[in-house]
Amino acid sequence: MNILVDPDTGHITGVVDWADATIEPFGMALWGLESVLGCSGPTGWSYFGSDPSYSHLGCDPSRSRALFWRAFLREIEWKISDECRHAVNEVRTLGVLLRYGFRWENGTVSPVKDTTYLDVFLKDELKLAEESHGSEGTD
Repeated sequence: MNILVDPDTGHITGVVDWADATIEPFGMALWGLESVLGCSGPTGWSYFGSDPSYSHLGCDPSRSRALFWRAFLREIEWKISDECRHAVNEVRTLGVLLRYGFRWENGTVSPVKDTTYLDVFLKDELKLAEESHGSEGTD
């Protein structure tokens, strides 16, 4: 992934991922947003702000995601319905699963053994699934 930066302002002007360039539904590559909201260290992946060693940065992944969406919607000058936002989030989940749930090598696809990234990036979705599964049969 190449992040294009304006040398005068330091603002991001574009993101290009030539290796994986395909035409896909919007949201499929939002795994990249998660990637810039944290880092992988000796104890695994953590979001900036959730790891005490990064508390001096004052980062909060939820706040950063909200800031991304506010800036994105402002720049495209378009209102997105709740239904569309939900669809984008579903596609984002699929993109995360495809990116971090499988290994793609030499034309073959196989599931990954280490699900660390999936566990972190899909924490909310996994929590909802567990709650939904746990409530089955309780009627």
